Amino acid sequence: MINLKLADLLKEIPYKDVKGNTYLEVSGITSNSMKVEEGYVFVCIKGTNVDGHDFAMDAVKKGAIAVVCEREIDIPHNVAKIFVEDSREAYALLSAAIFKYPSKYMKVIGVTGTNGKTTTTHLIESIFRKAGFKTGLIGTVRNKIGDDVIPVTHTTPDSYELQSLFDAMRRENVEIVSMEVSSHAIDQKRIVGTNFSALVFTNLSQDHLDYHLTMEEYARVKMSLFINNPDVPWIVNLDDPVGEELYSIGKSKSSRLVTYGFGKNAEIRADDINVDIGSINFKLIFKDKPVAAVYLPLTGIFNVYNALAAASACHSLGISFEQIAAGLREAETPPGRFEMIKSDESFFVIVDYAHTPDGLKNVIDACLGILKGNGRLITVFGCGGDRDKDKRPKMGAIAASMSSLVIVTSDNPRSEEPEEIIDDILKGIEEDLKYKVIVEVDRKKAIFKAIEMARSGDIVLIAGKGHENYQIFKDRTVHFDDREVAKEAIEERKRKIAF
Repeated sequence: MINLKLADLLKEIPYKDVKGNTYLEVSGITSNSMKVEEGYVFVCIKGTNVDGHDFAMDAVKKGAIAVVCEREIDIPHNVAKIFVEDSREAYALLSAAIFKYPSKYMKVIGVTGTNGKTTTTHLIESIFRKAGFKTGLIGTVRNKIGDDVIPVTHTTPDSYELQSLFDAMRRENVEIVSMEVSSHAIDQKRIVGTNFSALVFTNLSQDHLDYHLTMEEYARVKMSLFINNPDVPWIVNLDDPVGEELYSIGKSKSSRLVTYGFGKNAEIRADDINVDIGSINFKLIFKDKPVAAVYLPLTGIFNVYNALAAASACHSLGISFEQIAAGLREAETPPGRFEMIKSDESFFVIVDYAHTPDGLKNVIDACLGILKGNGRLITVFGCGGDRDKDKRPKMGAIAASMSSLVIVTSDNPRSEEPEEIIDDILKGIEEDLKYKVIVEVDRKKAIFKAIEMARSGDIVLIAGKGHENYQIFKDRTVHFDDREVAKEAIEERKRKIAF
C-alpha cells in the first residue's frame, strides 16, 4: 500500500516549478493515461508517435491529482502541475521513490550488448541459484521471482513496472537480480533510479539503427550505462572493439574492471574448448591459471563467451570458481536461444532468435562447427518490418555464403509488404549464390519446406523469432511459434514417410 504525499515525492526529482496543491496522497504513477486511477500522478512523456501532453486532460478525468509535464498544459486548477526539464527522468525517479528504491535491497547485475544478453542473464541466475541465493531475473524471454515466472512486455520494462517488479522481489526476499538492459531502456532513462551492483558488456554489432541512426550513437548509449555507474565492477568483453574502448575508458573511471575473452590479455578466458551438439567443455582460466573444468549443457562457440561473461560477473561479486562451474553445469537453454527441437529424425532442427547480421553469422558458425563438414545447413530466416533496413542485404549475404540452402521468408513484416522486405534481403546475395536460395513468403510453408528437404545429418536452422509466439502484420497480430511449427512439420514428415 503506497502511503506518500505528493510533496514527499517531489523531493526526489529536479523540477522547475510547481502549481497547485502538493499535499494530496498519491496512490500510483503512470505515463499511460489509460492506466490512470483515482489519486494517480500522470507523467507526460513525448514518444515517437504520440505525445503524453495531449492526453493530460484524459488522465485528469480518470482521477489524476497531479500531472508532470515539460510544457504548459490546459488542465483544471485543482490538479497540480509539476514542470520538469526531462519527463522520462522524472518518471523513472518518481517510480523508484514511490517504492522506496527497492533495488537498494538486492544486488542487481545489469547485462547489455547486442547479442548474448538473454543467455548471459540466465547463466548468472543459474550460478547464484546453485550457490544458494534467492534469485530474480528480468529479460526478453521471461521475468522470474525465485521459481515464479512473470509475463514479459519489453526487454527492460517501463520505469514504474520495473520498480514495481523490484518491489515484488524485495517482498519475496530476492538477493540477486540478473537483468537485461536494452539500449532503448538506457536512452529512454527507464533504468534511472536503479541501483546496480555490477555491469556486463557482451558485444556490439549492427542493430536498432532505425532508432539510434548510427553505430556511433548506438555505442555511446551502451557505454553511457557504464560511465554513469563508475562505482561498480565493469565486466567487459575484451575481444570486442567497443569492449576495448570501454576498457580504456574504464581504466580511469571504473572502481574495478574485469575483462573476459579468448585473447591472452583477458583476465578470465577459456582454454581447451570442445563444442559438441548438446554441450561445451572448456578449462576456465583466471590470470593465466586454470581454476575450473566447465561443462555447459548448451552448444555453440558464442555460448563460451556468454559463460565467460557470467563467470566474470559472478566472480566480481564473490562467487568461487568451483561454485561458478557447478552453476554452469546446471544451466538450462533459454527458450529460443539455439534451442534444439527434439525428434527421432536423423537431422537436427535449431530455433534461434538471431535477427542481426552478427547474430546470424554466430549461429551459422555454431551450426557449421557441429556439422564439421558433414551434412548440409538449411537456413530459414527473414527480417522484421519497420526496422533497420540496412541489415537486410547483409543478412542475405551471410546466409547465402555460409549455408548450403537458404529459404527466405517473412519475420514480423509489421506495416511493410513482406515481398518488399524479401527483395531487400535478396539484394545482398551474389548472383552466383542465388541458385541455393528459395523464396517462400509464408513462414509456416517455409519451415515445412526446409524440414521436408532435410536429409540425414543435416541441420535446419530457423532464425529470427526464437522465443516469440506471434507474427505481426500490417493489420493484425497472429499466434506463431517457430518451435511449434517445426514440431508440426516433423510430425507431418513422419506421416508422409510412414505412408
